[in-house]
Amino acid sequence: MLKLLSGFALGLMLCACSAQAVDASRAPLAGDLVPLNSGPIAEASAYQQHCGICHLDAGQGVPGAFPPLDQRLAGWSGSDAGQAYLVSVLANGLYGAVEVNGQQYAGAMPGLAAQLSNIEMAELLNYVVTEFADGAAVFTESSVAASLDAVGAGPSLPLRPQ
Repeated sequence: MLKLLSGFALGLMLCACSAQAVDASRAPLAGDLVPLNSGPIAEASAYQQHCGICHLDAGQGVPGAFPPLDQRLAGWSGSDAGQAYLVSVLANGLYGAVEVNGQQYAGAMPGLAAQLSNIEMAELLNYVVTEFADGAAVFTESSVAASLDAVGAGPSLPLRPQ
């Protein structure tokens, strides 16, 4: 039985290895994993690992618990303020009540700044905006860095575009 559990744990660790990336601009830290690929497959994998558990495979969310990732994102990504908000949500999380498409949500989304590099955040945001909101891929490593410099590590909710 112990051998079976050990094999299962090893399998889970190997699966996790294929979905996380390492920021090449810094020295690897304990727990860093090397990506096996890049591009759309890696972005979809990163979405599943970091976002899909709550927002689900097609970004539809769970009514009352986790909002959908939809056209609002395309609109927000079209402005500097909206881009800063989306970067802040991904990096710093989102805490507090929000209304999306007439539905109230009062959940908590953890920030991923400690887990993702700026380029990984840009790729993940571009994936979500193009895949679920029919928007344009506008995020770059430098635009994410500029947004993070502008918004800091504070709460995201006050930045939410109306």
